[in-house]
Amino acid sequence: MNNTLLSILKEKINMYKSLSYSSLIEKTKDIEPIVFENGTFGSSDFYQGEILFVIDSKMTGNIRIIGDIDNGKKDRAYYNVIIAKNGKILSEG
Repeated sequence: MNNTLLSILKEKINMYKSLSYSSLIEKTKDIEPIVFENGTFGSSDFYQGEILFVIDSKMTGNIRIIGDIDNGKKDRAYYNVIIAKNGKILSEG
């Protein structure tokens, strides 16, 4: 896992961790992930990634934020966060 890419991905996911539960539920209704990129493919500063919101458990209502990022070469990173209805972070990594 590439630490630079992981830091960028964590920063992107952190923007969503503080949203209200109802806002996160709305994001789970989006079929398409949130897509982001930087630079031109093949350049040293290029990266591309996506973030998806899913209901992790219908029973508990927990929401999982899943992210992945790569540099168009072999380097990539993954990160996910599980958030409870009360906003508590249950798992991260």
